[in-house]
Amino acid sequence: MFFSEDRRTIFNHKMARRQDRKVIKIEAAYGSDRQTFIVKRDYDLRVRDVQEDAAKVFKMPLEEIILYWKGRNICNTPNELLETLGIENNHQMRVCREDDPTQQNRRRELLSNTAPNQQNAPSNGTYNPQQQQQPPPQPQLYNQYQQQQQPPPPPPPQQQYGTSPPRSNDYYQQFSNQNIPPAVPTVFLLNLQIGLGDRAEGIVIGRPYPSTIYDLQIELQQRFGIPIAEQNLSYNGTLLAQYPPDTPLDSIGIVNHSFVSLWTRSIPSNNQQQQQQQPPTPYYGDGPQSTYNGGNSQDLSPKRMDNTNNNDVTQNGGNPDVLKIEVFHGSDRHILILRSSNNLRIVDLMEELQRITTVPVQNQKLYYRGQELQPSKDRTLRDAGIDNNAQVRLIGDPARARYEPMITGNRPN
Repeated sequence: MFFSEDRRTIFNHKMARRQDRKVIKIEAAYGSDRQTFIVKRDYDLRVRDVQEDAAKVFKMPLEEIILYWKGRNICNTPNELLETLGIENNHQMRVCREDDPTQQNRRRELLSNTAPNQQNAPSNGTYNPQQQQQPPPQPQLYNQYQQQQQPPPPPPPQQQYGTSPPRSNDYYQQFSNQNIPPAVPTVFLLNLQIGLGDRAEGIVIGRPYPSTIYDLQIELQQRFGIPIAEQNLSYNGTLLAQYPPDTPLDSIGIVNHSFVSLWTRSIPSNNQQQQQQQPPTPYYGDGPQSTYNGGNSQDLSPKRMDNTNNNDVTQNGGNPDVLKIEVFHGSDRHILILRSSNNLRIVDLMEELQRITTVPVQNQKLYYRGQELQPSKDRTLRDAGIDNNAQVRLIGDPARARYEPMITGNRPN
């Protein structure tokens, strides 16, 4: 009896550490049919795993099923981790079919602007100068009268055997004839989700194919009023500033319903050197927990002293910046209280998480509302939209085991 309880305790402990990554319960609805199913794998769950089980539950082909989570089609990124997206237990999803008339009507609405121009431009978006717009049909009597007044057209030139047709004359006539209307480029619509601070808004880019990063910046400037020079964009943790402005969006993976993070570039302050000399001291719960100089007790600088008399405001020369942040790491939940006289940065949060969870800073991945934080460590938490009671998700394996089994048979003496 004692041996069975020992084995069950160890098993429950192992499942509690990574249970949310390999097992998840989803509530899905297809019309009026609501189903609850459990997705379980031997690895970290991805979108395609939920898609496969949903196809079995609702008995529809895998290639025709569409899953909507919080208004977003997650089937566009089948290899995305559920933990990265923020999908947790008991989250609700909506199931649709690819051949559903509602989905077809939605695609027709998105392509409504491109339908009239498909006769003038080919499907690949290039313009053929030999293609001209057909004039509107005229009445038959007017055509007969016009044929009587106009002389017969000259016969076409005879083509000799083994020679190519004289296409240069046709090009010159089309170029010099001002009556021929210019070709209208095909307009493609691109729906994107933009994360700005603590909110996410959708925008539609209507530009000739392909849409570039500059087109996205122009649309964001018109929508949010942020100048292009002050825009910072990132997609899947990659800063778009490293690409040229004329880079097509689809070449870097930005397609319909993609999520792009936007924030404004922080203006450097006058006392930037002073901020570098005095890095902020993170606080966790019961007081200051400095990670510098190994916690040397001989250092009696104002920012390292225990503020038992609540005089930290006068010692640091300003009002302290205090933030309460809730961090989810697997099945663990941490509540951090960070305090500093300077602006708190993302790297300060990562260093405090390294002290608590033993996950190295270089191995940490932080997500806040779908925005990846670690690529821009020098940004302040305020610029990233992180305020009091913000919920941040941490992904990363600890350097050492934090928990030990309470009862083990092979424990050394």
